[in-house]
Amino acid sequence: MPSAPMLIDKMLSHVNFDAVDVFVEFGFGNGCFTREILKRLKPSGQLLSFEIDTEFCNDACKIKDSRFSVLQIGAERVTEVLKQYSIEKADCILSSLPFAQFPRSLVNEALTQSKKVLSPGGLYLQYQYTFNNADDLWRIFPIVKIEYVLLNIPPAVVYACRA
Repeated sequence: MPSAPMLIDKMLSHVNFDAVDVFVEFGFGNGCFTREILKRLKPSGQLLSFEIDTEFCNDACKIKDSRFSVLQIGAERVTEVLKQYSIEKADCILSSLPFAQFPRSLVNEALTQSKKVLSPGGLYLQYQYTFNNADDLWRIFPIVKIEYVLLNIPPAVVYACRA
């Protein structure tokens, strides 16, 4: 089921899009976040979406926007990919990945790499349906703000983390 508009708005309300040059998305899914990010992203901005599912990647390729690239590669390789694109730092990372279903080592690698590539004060956004990975976020990021979106099916927990 796609994320509710209230969840998308809550997540993106943390982003100062005027200050974002490079936006990274983990998990294109059905593209509901991607499309809203592109609506708000400045004309000179860049959105890189990491998605390992072939079907979702095929759907993402239908989005025709020069600021958008979809990469069929895992989030744990974000540092390597940004180097390939000659990008030093990302200003914001938004993750739709279901970390509660991932091996702990993969979660740790994805979060560690995320912190490494974020610009100073950069923003990492994550939503989950449980608190299973809250400790992982607190261990990696110095600032973690938690909010709830009850009008989502299922209700979601939003984590806004600063590097």
